[in-house]
Amino acid sequence: MYPFIETIRLIDGKFRNVEFHNERVKNTFMKFYPDHEPHDLKAITNQLGRIGNGRVRVLYNSERLKFSISTIFNSKTTHYQLVESPRLRYDFKYYDRLSLVHTQQQDGSYIEPVFCRNGMITDTSRANLIFREGSKWYTPDTFLLNGCMRQSLLSLGYIQSTPIHRSELNRFNGFKLINALNHPDEVEEHDISLLLQTK
Repeated sequence: MYPFIETIRLIDGKFRNVEFHNERVKNTFMKFYPDHEPHDLKAITNQLGRIGNGRVRVLYNSERLKFSISTIFNSKTTHYQLVESPRLRYDFKYYDRLSLVHTQQQDGSYIEPVFCRNGMITDTSRANLIFREGSKWYTPDTFLLNGCMRQSLLSLGYIQSTPIHRSELNRFNGFKLINALNHPDEVEEHDISLLLQTK
């Protein structure tokens, strides 16, 4: 059984933000497998051959890991729903994400939950959130999972971390979903009205 997962973007034969993924694996081992040596995800690239781009899915436990490669596909999301979940926790990247659910509609689009804890915005079921106010981008400091793309953008000064309450959403112009596969420059911006309609 492989209880933990990493999903990594492969670009020109190299993992994007691999140092942040390795750090998360290290923290997972410190918590759950303190007597074991963490896996080094960089070693996987030596087994990829000539594969240059794609989505690499890594499942692992204390002893082993396995990986698969696929093309990148972003599901179509046209509806969002603010969901109050005060007890929801997702501090580590578990393979089992049944608590993080989304609903597929008949046309193939998804209703994506935006989880809140006591009114504070956290994440969606599959991504961290960033919000635009004028020319600046902000991300909630009450995240569920401190994603690798989120950490990278914070370290570069691309985004700033701040508390965001659902009652304050109307101060923003738009929002984006970011994760290991999606840099902000690679995804569309949604109008904030999509979230205001769900309040």
